[in-house]
Amino acid sequence: MVNIVGKITHNWHIKLLSLALAAILWVYVNSIQEKERFLTVPVEVRNVSEDYLLSSELPEFVQLILRGRDESLSLVNEGDVVAYIDLEMNSEGETKKIVKVERRGIPRGVSIKEISPRLIDVQLDQAIRKSVKVVPVIVTDLPDGYSFEKFVIEPPTVEIQGPSSRIKSVESVNTRKVDIGNMTETTVIEIELETGSDKITLVRDQPVNIKIFIREEFVLKRVSSVVVYPVNVAEGLIPDLGEQEVSVLIKLPKRLESGFKNEQVYAYVDCVEIGETGDYLLPVTFQSDIEEVALVKVDPPTISVHMVEASEETIAEQ
Repeated sequence: MVNIVGKITHNWHIKLLSLALAAILWVYVNSIQEKERFLTVPVEVRNVSEDYLLSSELPEFVQLILRGRDESLSLVNEGDVVAYIDLEMNSEGETKKIVKVERRGIPRGVSIKEISPRLIDVQLDQAIRKSVKVVPVIVTDLPDGYSFEKFVIEPPTVEIQGPSSRIKSVESVNTRKVDIGNMTETTVIEIELETGSDKITLVRDQPVNIKIFIREEFVLKRVSSVVVYPVNVAEGLIPDLGEQEVSVLIKLPKRLESGFKNEQVYAYVDCVEIGETGDYLLPVTFQSDIEEVALVKVDPPTISVHMVEASEETIAEQ
């Protein structure tokens, strides 16, 4: 046991120095070894002629593999690295373009090992303009008791622009969805348009208004056996209407139909101009608790009233 300890402690300072040198050497070797870093960067399109537009779909991002020392790679700011394709001197048609990377965000000592994808298919078409009609997209149903009549778009057409291959078949553009679920009257709203493709744009950023015509629905309802009451009877007179009743035809908002009751309709005759006894033919007047109810017809339109002189007992009771 003593021999083992002695062997370990023999020349201990030399052994400790060797261990420290080995650690330093390991750190140094590890520091000079190159490592890799993966980046995802957006792709820009540069130098597109005003006479042409891109009609093909391009990848939004490319993958980069950078190689270099760890301390150099740590200096790379992903937001400073720019990938792009250059379309200078290109004309209408299909071509393949190499993805290039600006090194302004990449320090010295860092190399670009790989770019994926390296080649991008590009389709350039002639830029054209076209006038197309605006089509509204109306969703949901109106509240019960209301109906949709028509719409008016202003302006009815707009001018669009885009690549010829994309725009030739376009005859109209849609509005964003118009929700009419809560509309109860004719309404004008400003609405945005959707061209259906990010390659097709509006020539002018102009407001588009849609006027939606809403009509309230009404129902006809007949109320029978309506009792007629006399009003404005002169003092000392008593009207005798017998058992006469009338039938009333009314126009009622459909939204109120389910809650309507016959007791909400009244009929009366106005005796204000009668000052003496006798027989009279008076027009029947209509009245309802519901303000929106309108009279269409009263049948019969007039009833006979027999006006008699009130007795002393009747006056006393009144």
